[in-house]
Amino acid sequence: MALGMKKIKQRIDANPAAAAFLALPWRKRARLAGRLVRDSRVHPAARIGFPILILYLLSPIDLIPDFIPVLGYVDDLLILLLALWAFSKLVPQEIVLGHARDLGYRPGGDRPESMHKPNHQIGEPE
Repeated sequence: MALGMKKIKQRIDANPAAAAFLALPWRKRARLAGRLVRDSRVHPAARIGFPILILYLLSPIDLIPDFIPVLGYVDDLLILLLALWAFSKLVPQEIVLGHARDLGYRPGGDRPESMHKPNHQIGEPE
C-alpha cells in the first residue's frame, strides 16, 4: 500500500463518522447527507451550506469558467473539498453515527449488515 494511502486510512480509522460514511453504499450516503441536513441538532451553517454546495456544483456559474483547461475544474474540486471539510467539522460525530446505524452501518464491519450475507452460495443455482 502506498504511503499516502496508509495516511488516508489512518485518518479515516481515527474518525468513526468518516468510516461510517465511507462504509455505506452510495445511495445510503446520499440518504445520510439528506438526514443530516434535515436534523435540527446539526449546526445551521452546515444545514444551509450543504444544499448551497450542491446548487453551486450544478449551476453553470463558476468562479473560474470550466472552458479554461484544468483551472476550470480545479476550482470546483477545491470548493467541494473545503465544503466537505467544513461540514465534517460542524456536524457532531455522534449524530452522523446515529443516522449511519439507522441506515445499516455496524461499527467494526467493513460494510452494512445487509451486505454481509450473500443470498446464495457460490456455485449453487439461485
